[in-house]
Amino acid sequence: MIYLKNSGDTEVILTLYGEVNNVYPTFQFELVNTDLNARYIFSYPDHSSNPNYYNSFTFSVTNDLSNYDPDVINYDGEILPLRIGTYDYTVFEIDDEMLRLGKVDEGILIVLDENETPAIEDTDITPTYKNI
Repeated sequence: MIYLKNSGDTEVILTLYGEVNNVYPTFQFELVNTDLNARYIFSYPDHSSNPNYYNSFTFSVTNDLSNYDPDVINYDGEILPLRIGTYDYTVFEIDDEMLRLGKVDEGILIVLDENETPAIEDTDITPTYKNI
């Protein structure tokens, strides 16, 4: 699960390299909120110092929705105008022509109010890891 504040930058760490086909992969994110009928597609550069072990992305989000256009879904490198809520996310490996080569991750992304903190319901749960 990914948590983002609804304004500012958030570093997101994922482990995607084990699912890719290329030595130097590029990733595309897709966020879908069916309640709001909103869909976002974007790429951010991976700024991991060791992408063979983890991938690091900085998500830039704004709560200013004055320029939001539901017909625009491609937000490459731009600030995302996201409403507070829950989104399904999918990460794809893409090639130089922006064609999707395959899905490498999926899950839930929650956009929180800037004053909220994620709720941790049970701290005694043994963590589970994907692809192990």
